[in-house]
Amino acid sequence: MSFASRAIICVVLCAIVGCRSSSRGSGGGGLATSRDVPDQQEAQRPAPGPSTSPPPAAVPAAPRPVVDDIAPENLKYTELSTRFGPGEVVDLGPAASVSATKAGAVFITKDDEVVLAKRQGKLGFLPITLGAERFSKYGWGPSVSDSHVYWSSLSGRLMRASLKTLIPEVLFEKARPSTRTAVQSAAGRDVVAFIAELEERSFAYVWASKGLGEAEVLDASADGHGATSVNLVHGTPHPRLVVLEGRTSMSPIHSRVVRVTPRRMLLEPNEIVWIGPGSHDLTEIHAIAGQAGSTVVFLPTQKDFHDFGLAQLLIKKDGGESNEPQWQVYPNGLDPAPVATAHFCQEDYVIFARPSEKRPHSPQQLHIAQLDQTGPKEGEVIVRSRAFNDVSIAPLDKGAILVWTADKRSWGMILHCPQG
Repeated sequence: MSFASRAIICVVLCAIVGCRSSSRGSGGGGLATSRDVPDQQEAQRPAPGPSTSPPPAAVPAAPRPVVDDIAPENLKYTELSTRFGPGEVVDLGPAASVSATKAGAVFITKDDEVVLAKRQGKLGFLPITLGAERFSKYGWGPSVSDSHVYWSSLSGRLMRASLKTLIPEVLFEKARPSTRTAVQSAAGRDVVAFIAELEERSFAYVWASKGLGEAEVLDASADGHGATSVNLVHGTPHPRLVVLEGRTSMSPIHSRVVRVTPRRMLLEPNEIVWIGPGSHDLTEIHAIAGQAGSTVVFLPTQKDFHDFGLAQLLIKKDGGESNEPQWQVYPNGLDPAPVATAHFCQEDYVIFARPSEKRPHSPQQLHIAQLDQTGPKEGEVIVRSRAFNDVSIAPLDKGAILVWTADKRSWGMILHCPQG
């Protein structure tokens, strides 16, 4: 039979029985129907710019699956581990670009308005009153220092606002829209890592606030390399920048020290510390300062053909190539795969979302685990949800504030230091 004849037969069959396509959903990598897919104009994140290797294909923000066989009353937000409780989960407002701060939870609207859901008492918050239409429900939360909040706007500008006035200002005009920022304080200055977008390519950039001189901004990507995700740890004594250069084949992780003085910011040589598997637009890198000046890096990604999980890498104080990572393997794949790290209660913790079981569209669990140099542990379940989009944590004197977005809402709770 000729090719033309086969094509005619296929067209006729489609007309008789109908042809439908399906897309990959989140929450375990199951197949999603058309009702699972959100508004693509809102959910689509910008694709990474090209680099020396072929760029990763544009990937829409992960659709939120519909879990028809899970009753709402069985997805309660009250499964706080007794080690960190008792705790009370508070509905803070619509799902949004939101992050935890010592003062509460800071929201960023689509038009760059900053709104604070303030803490109230030992366990409570004052929820915000703005409607869901004001926010990007799949947005990444901003980064927060002791004095300011930083974010990349929908219009493609690096922004900040004082936590006292909440008045926004533009810092850099060429940021990649709606990408994650990271901030650390050094030498009396805020140092901010972000993704810049120049001539349709994405690079790692570092901005520093005024010290004894003017504010500075530096291109932190090595020649010929791009960036899709950045993070920054406080380091000993200088901050360390870690960069994911996401590609569809292999994804290098870069590291370099950012030397900061009151007058000047300098970049030490770039190193490639590990080359991971292929990644895409929702893959994010996370890091926390470890022991003896080291940096612990977390990357939720595909481990191999069969497994997905959380990789933990160690970058030594003096740099150099990292050893092979330790893994916390998830029961199934997850996109996005929220992760947050923090030092509180005199310990280092990693918080991560993972599927509760291998079954596609199974509910997700938010885990908290004490940092272990031998690899990420399963930890303890804090809450469950149909699907988590983002999570952040801010240390307090005797605990931490945990904020996350899930099920079209933003939620907050207070964690208390474990007893004994």
